[in-house]
Formats: sequence, C-alpha cells, structure tokens
Amino acid sequence: MNATAECHHAFEHTAEFYEGVDDLVARTVPLIARAVAVGDAVLVTLEDDKWAVLSSALGPTAQQVTHLTADERYARPVVALQVLDRFVRDALAAGASQVWSIGELTFDGVVPPVEWLRYEVAATEVFRHLPTRLVCLYDIGAVAAAVLDAARDVHRTVDGVPGPGRDVAPSVPAPSPLSPIDGSPVAVIEPLNSVAAARRVLRAALEGVVDADQVGDAELVVSELASNALRHGMPPVALRVWVGPALVEIDVCDRGNGPDDRLAGLRMPTAEPGGLGLWICGRVADRLLWGPTPRGWTARATFLRR
Repeated sequence: MNATAECHHAFEHTAEFYEGVDDLVARTVPLIARAVAVGDAVLVTLEDDKWAVLSSALGPTAQQVTHLTADERYARPVVALQVLDRFVRDALAAGASQVWSIGELTFDGVVPPVEWLRYEVAATEVFRHLPTRLVCLYDIGAVAAAVLDAARDVHRTVDGVPGPGRDVAPSVPAPSPLSPIDGSPVAVIEPLNSVAAARRVLRAALEGVVDADQVGDAELVVSELASNALRHGMPPVALRVWVGPALVEIDVCDRGNGPDDRLAGLRMPTAEPGGLGLWICGRVADRLLWGPTPRGWTARATFLRR
C-alpha cells in the first residue's frame, strides 16, 4: 500500500532521536522558530524541566508556542489523540495554514510501549489528511533499544531521512500478552451470557468499595466490553473483577482473536457505525488494554480507586 499518495502534501510524521537536552534543543529550536515565523500553530509537549531549557533557547518565540506537560497530553493514548485533534482543528479554524505537534512520549510503565506504538500508527491515520507536522522525540539514553527500533518502523521520517512508514503504511504492532493479575478475583461469571449480568455483578462487587461515580464509570465500561465480546467474540465469554488496595481491574475474555481493527477504541469515532463505545471506554477507564491471556482474547480495564 502506498501511504504517500493518501497524505496531505503538508503532512509529515517524523521521529527525532536525541541524546541529551542540548541535542533536543538543537533539533527543535530551528523547527519551532521557522514555524512560528510563518504563522503556523505549534504545540510542544515536554516535561517542565526540558521545556524550561527549550523555552529559554527560544526566547520571545516561546510565548507563541502552546506548551503542555506529558501528564496533560499523554495520560493515555486515546487522550493524547483527542487533545491533539482538538488543538489541530481549533488552530486551523483560527486561520493557521499548518499545525505542528512536537512532543515526547513518557514510557513510564503505566501504558505498555506497544500501546504507544499503536498510538503512533493511529496518529498517522488520523492526521494524514490534514496540514500537520508531527514530530516525536525519543531520548536514546532513556528509551529501550527495542522500543527505538519499533519507533523507526512506524514513522514516515526518522532523523530527517525517509523511514519505513513513508511509502508503505506501517503495520499496527501486535498486542502483547497481558500479565496475570495477582490475587483472586472478587467476582467471576463464566460463562457470561448477558450485559445485564455483567453490570449486576460488577455493581455488587464495587458498591461501598469505591465512590458512586466510579461505580457508574465501571458499569459503562463493562457494558461495552461485555457487549463486544458477546456480539463479536467466540464463546464462552467470561468476566472477572479484582479489587486491590489501589486498583480495580476488570477482565472480559472470549475464545476469539480480538477485533479485526487493531486501532479500535483508539481513533476518534466517525459517522460510521461502531467504535464509539470502545473509544468512550478508553476515555473513562484509567487504562484499557487488549491482548491474549491463557483464557483467550482479553480486554482489561483498570481504574485507580477513589
């Protein structure tokens, strides 16, 4: 598949591999200065310490750049896409002819690296029809070599040189097997035959344990996950709920192979049917993962207890 022909002429999605903050500044200051000089909108997502160095190097130009911290932008992949989508569309509506996003993902272990690589593929698919320049920064001294190698494969340009993703649309990284959850579940339904049963058992497990709003959020998520498994998966479907000191974890598994669309739940929903519920789940749960487990294909929603 030729990816170039399907992109806006001003679109680019590039990876910049830097070594140390001075190198980061040397790579990004010229890009930002040129963009601001011609009236482009620029969003920079960096931790405060790196932004302090970069903004000092930019001087007055920094006042014309929108800065977000990684916590604000990269809480989880679906949030990152939504934040950027809103920024891009607002900037274009305000008259910008091109929009830049320059940011550094945080591989802190909360979201598995494969999910961020899935995000990178989705970013190309979501924004390739718009005049956008997406510059993804990778610290070669802090990011694992395997992640750096995978990042090279999913970007159209790498360090200014055409990458594997330029002429051939990058494939979505295969989901990693989900890790076992410690301890015994507080609730199990196997087989699960209805969404109503999933909601009922989940509410019984969580009422009085977490606040009422979180019970409602968890019910919304389990409804969508159970519905997908019952409609599109292969029986038997099972539900398991764990409640730990800090986390509520919900697994819905079936014997199928998971969704055909490996970006399901990550891209913003369109006018086409389907996809909205999973996208909402990704916004509501603190973490939403898919992958194989010994029990079959599993969707796992995690909530930080409150």
